[in-house]
Amino acid sequence: MAAAGVSHRKKVIQEADKQIGGYANIHRRKNQMKEIDTFDGAKPRFLKRGKKRRSVSTLSVPRASVRGVEWVDCRGMACPQPVVTAKKALEESEEFILIVDNPAARDNVERFAQSQGAVVDVEEKRNDFYLRIQKRSACDMAESPQKAEKVVVYINSNLLGVGEEALGAILMRAFLKVLLDLKPVPAKLIFINSGVRLTSEGSDVLETLQDLSGKGVGILSCGTCLDFYGLKEKLKVGIVSNMFDIAQSLLEADRLIRP
Repeated sequence: MAAAGVSHRKKVIQEADKQIGGYANIHRRKNQMKEIDTFDGAKPRFLKRGKKRRSVSTLSVPRASVRGVEWVDCRGMACPQPVVTAKKALEESEEFILIVDNPAARDNVERFAQSQGAVVDVEEKRNDFYLRIQKRSACDMAESPQKAEKVVVYINSNLLGVGEEALGAILMRAFLKVLLDLKPVPAKLIFINSGVRLTSEGSDVLETLQDLSGKGVGILSCGTCLDFYGLKEKLKVGIVSNMFDIAQSLLEADRLIRP
């Protein structure tokens, strides 16, 4: 059993390394002309490589244009590559349709686009998800209410402080409990490494985290970390996140707290 656990963890680390090393050379699939279902009655024809076209990004991603709307095919991409591609597309297009083939990628892209102020419509066809993403106008953005200061709490261990484990567990419980009484509450709690044990089955702080989630606090757990500890199917509160979302949340925070 121990050997099997080590083998699984090695596999997770190798997969993470592969993803990190692949950002500059994403999604080089042989069959880039894969047929796409229609969206609102329109079916694009993908442009072949070598033809002149306006690039959505420097990545090798199948794309097309139909009725003036860009289409970007992200099916088969590993997390967080669909989000990286969506970011590039948002920088260059007012409106585009992005296609993914799993719920996690759908949720990650939708959450990212909305965090950038975009409007997202999702349609499911044949197990694929079509996200129509539109930038909001400057007027719409100006009318948005003033946002409160964004405080992010970054938790990279299931214990608080260095020393006795029993004491570390007590301190972490107390710290999370205190967050419930703060005003305003943090915008997000980010859990990585052994911190994901706190959001998973068997954690003795689940009730506190669920109360924080009920107050609108985003609870993000690193997907690679959950995989590493064999906890992905045991997540009990919040969402499975990815390194792109985590890095962006840290960079966009007005204040970062690392207990």
